[in-house]
Amino acid sequence: MRISTYGVLPLSSTLDTPGPLARSVEDAALIYRALSGPDPRDPQTFAWDAGGSAATLRRGVEGLRLAILPDAERIGVEKEVLAAYDAAVNALARLGARIVRVEFPRRLSDYAGATGVIIGAEGYRFVGHLVDDDTLPTDPHVRPRIQLDEASRRATTL
Repeated sequence: MRISTYGVLPLSSTLDTPGPLARSVEDAALIYRALSGPDPRDPQTFAWDAGGSAATLRRGVEGLRLAILPDAERIGVEKEVLAAYDAAVNALARLGARIVRVEFPRRLSDYAGATGVIIGAEGYRFVGHLVDDDTLPTDPHVRPRIQLDEASRRATTL
C-alpha cells in the first residue's frame, strides 16, 4: 500500500485504498505524491517506492495500451454514462493510446458479490458494534450492508 491507512477508520483491511479526489489528473498526481511513502505507523507502506507518478504524467498517453470494457459489461449502464465513457476512450485513442478489447474470465458483478462478502466480514469486525447499536446514528443504507447474521458473527469473532 503506497498511502498509509493509519488513522483511517477501517472498513476492509484487505480492500481499503485511500487516495486523492481532484479536479484534474495533474492535481491528483501531486496529491498522491504528497500522501505516498513510508509511514512508521503503517508497516504496509514500507513495501512500496513512492514512485514518480507526477514525473511521467506530462509524457501523455501515446503508446499506452488501454483495455476497454467488454460489450457484456456495458449492458445496463445508463446511456449518458456510456456516451461519456466512449468519448473518453475516443479522446485517448486520438492522443495515441492503443485501445484493445479484452474478455474477463468472469462478469464484474461476480467480483462485486465476492467483494461484498469481504467488506461485510471485515467491516463487521471493525464497526459491527456501531451498526448493531440501534441508538447510534448509522446510515440506514450502510447498516444492513455491515450487519451479519448470527452464524457469521460467531465465525468472525473466533
